[in-house]
Amino acid sequence: MNKMTRSNANNAPRQSTGTDNPSHADAQNMFPYRAPLEIVKGISGIFLRYGLRSSSMNDICNHLKISKKTLYSYFDNKDQVVEAVMFYRRERFRAEDLIKQTEDVPSIRLVIGIAENISECLKSLWPINIFDMKKYHPVVYEKLMKQDNSHIDRCLQFLFRKGWQEGMFRKNIDAEMQTELLQMQISHLLDPENWPDLKHPAHLIVLHVFENFIRSIATPQGIAEFEKFVAETKGKITALRQTSGNANPFLTHLNNGQPTDPADRTGLES
Repeated sequence: MNKMTRSNANNAPRQSTGTDNPSHADAQNMFPYRAPLEIVKGISGIFLRYGLRSSSMNDICNHLKISKKTLYSYFDNKDQVVEAVMFYRRERFRAEDLIKQTEDVPSIRLVIGIAENISECLKSLWPINIFDMKKYHPVVYEKLMKQDNSHIDRCLQFLFRKGWQEGMFRKNIDAEMQTELLQMQISHLLDPENWPDLKHPAHLIVLHVFENFIRSIATPQGIAEFEKFVAETKGKITALRQTSGNANPFLTHLNNGQPTDPADRTGLES
């Protein structure tokens, strides 16, 4: 049977041998496909630059300068490519690693950092990738959402414990309720289908969402830490708000079926 049209009987991902790239041995051993991480990283950049739907298997081969035979030796279909890319992106931001790396960072600053990262993501084609995945690769999308929810829960549990220990967060708050409210707001902003109804760019709204979150849970000490940050970064915040006139990438995507000019978007992976 032709390798380029076949699919495995159980559609199971190809397990990594850990030998494709010795420099990434530990990560590769956890990876669910045999493709070297350099190839998956390259495909991730293509999706962010041109959009997931617009990037065919032929496009991937052309951009990475690899043969179809090579690509299909790693993946049976585009579903597997999409899953591999999303797995790669999530593994770069595993909850346990983030917790370990941020032990010495004040909890208020961590919340601000999360807000800024999400804001930057919203200015890239990353949400469009999620939208396309939801529509054209629903099985992969459902799997990703479960992983994301688990990741967010672990991060927020750590964040609340840290904030309580530091005296930055009030101990009489309902952490579970606050987590649910924050997740609902973020999920709404991360869904490009909601963007046409927004009066302001999603990447700015999310900053206000997190500011409200901080003010609703912080102690006077936490509020003081937040205000200190605002004073330190006043120029940066002003510059960010001046970008509100940027074109909405999702509307452009819908209007002509093509991704926005990559030169005008941030967040592209190197």
